[in-house]
Amino acid sequence: MPDDATTLIEPAAMTLADARAIVSDCLTHVWYREGLRDDPPASLAGYSLAQLVEANRIVRDDPGDRQPDGTTRVMMNCDDRLVAALYVATHYEPEDQRDATPIAILNNGGLFYIKGLE
Repeated sequence: MPDDATTLIEPAAMTLADARAIVSDCLTHVWYREGLRDDPPASLAGYSLAQLVEANRIVRDDPGDRQPDGTTRVMMNCDDRLVAALYVATHYEPEDQRDATPIAILNNGGLFYIKGLE
């Protein structure tokens, strides 16, 4: 949908057509990674996490298009965990776990703290 990483659609102003295009881009990534498409999909880098989640919600909540023959056409959508995974895969580089900064999760009377260990 976006031509470059600077094209943004505010989630509050997203149309159904915009949402369908974004979800279609997400699904294209899934199909490519599963070997169902040969050509690499367009980058998702131009979308924020809020846009991806909102687009998915709009498509999921859409009742579908009523066709002249009486059938209803609906569109696939992604599970929210998949949307988050696609966002992370697009926006973050993997880090070798041997080079990662370890963290400790401390339980202090039911309150949990995350502390970097350096």
